[in-house]
Amino acid sequence: NGNCLFCLQLRSILSYHELIAEVEYNQTIIDQLSLEYISHYPTVQKFMDGMKVKGLEYVFRKTLLIIKKKFENEMIGIDATGYHSHYYDKSVKEFGLRKRRRYMKSTIAVALDTQIILSYKIGLNFRNDSIDFPLVLEKIPESIIKNCTRIIGDKFYDLEKNHQIARSYVL
Repeated sequence: NGNCLFCLQLRSILSYHELIAEVEYNQTIIDQLSLEYISHYPTVQKFMDGMKVKGLEYVFRKTLLIIKKKFENEMIGIDATGYHSHYYDKSVKEFGLRKRRRYMKSTIAVALDTQIILSYKIGLNFRNDSIDFPLVLEKIPESIIKNCTRIIGDKFYDLEKNHQIARSYVL
């Protein structure tokens, strides 16, 4: 219940409080989501605060396996981006922590037709995109990757080592 509403809120432009007000008066949404009740914001917030990364990865993989039939003849796109964490800087100032790494790099693999994220990797340093290529592919469930036809990435993934890895998955 809370997870469903939290995900819906992430996809909308409404705040969670506005979303709750909208959902409470829209029986169609309640019926489509099979909601028995609507969680209050603090309940959802506490759930997400207490959720561990490994738990989220487990839910993520199980969800992919449930919908694996959507990935027949699918192409996979892979890309990465680096960014600076302003939240980290704020925490350092607020709590007097020692500065370590403040740059992060995220790599994702996406099913291009359905636009569903198949795998991701978050790193704490800027690094070459091709380093994360095998790590991201390893996280895609085998039952999904074997149904995909090819993988597409930018020139930073164009290494013979990555071509061999892709061929080992018959992509």
